[in-house]
Parts: sequence; C-alpha cells; structure tokens
Amino acid sequence: MTQATATPTGKANFATPMVEQKLSTLFARLLSLLLLLGCGSVLGTAVWLHADDAGMGTHQQLGLPACGFYSATQLPCATCGMTTAFTHAAHGNLIQSLTTQPAGMLLCLGMAILTILSGYTLIMGISLQPMLQMFCQPRSFLFLGLLIGLAWGYKISMVYLGY
Repeated sequence: MTQATATPTGKANFATPMVEQKLSTLFARLLSLLLLLGCGSVLGTAVWLHADDAGMGTHQQLGLPACGFYSATQLPCATCGMTTAFTHAAHGNLIQSLTTQPAGMLLCLGMAILTILSGYTLIMGISLQPMLQMFCQPRSFLFLGLLIGLAWGYKISMVYLGY
C-alpha cells in the first residue's frame, strides 16, 4: 500500500522505497549498458584491426592521420603504439602487446575486465557506481599519468636503442 507524505510545497509525494529501488536498479543497468557498449566497441575494433609490424600506425586503418608528433620529431608521442598494443592484446598476443606499448596493454586488460564486469552487473542489476567512485580519485589519474609517462620513456628508449 502506498502512503502519501507531505512535501514542503504541500503536495503529496507518492514515492515509495520500491519505486526508488527500481529507479536505482534501472540507473545501475543503464550505466552498465553504456560501459559495456563503449568498452565492447573499443575491444571489438581492436579485434577487427591488424597490428602494424612497425609497432605504431595501426590507427591509420581507421582513416586517422599519421602521428604528427612523430612526423615532426622522429620520436614517438606518449600514445604512440596504443592502438597497436590494444590490437595485439585483443588477439591474445600479450607479450607482443607489452613490448609494443606497456601502458596500452595494461589499459586494454583493464578495459576487458571492465567489459566483463559491466556485462555481469547489467544482468544482475548491481551498481558499478561504488567501484567507479573508488577508481575515479585524483591518485588514480596521477597513477595513470605516471604509467603513460613511463611507457612513453620506454618507447623513446626503444627508438634510441634501434628497436
């Protein structure tokens, strides 16, 4: 039985805990669906692509231009090799992915885990929001920046070593 409660404006509020629970579950499933579609699209694209043997340039199969930073400096940019690393990882070549772009391999694995989690939470109606709030902290972004910076240093050192 629904019980009306008065609001500050004097109008009756017929919201019940059951309605709020259903809305919460609907929101959780929509969030999971968006993450599943987004991450699944990226991973699906990586499966569809063929990794470039040069270790970078795979993104050009999508109609994107060559890296402007690399063209100007003959040094890889911070994200050079990410698409190639994603492609290797999506095809199961984790060692090749790691040696191509370490941050790319780790990001691809993280995206695969998030895809699986979002599919599970979509089916079960569990909210991903607490986990996302835990990871969307300033220290997480600092860690991500450090990871990409170290991977960039690795890519530059590989150019100097002739690999």
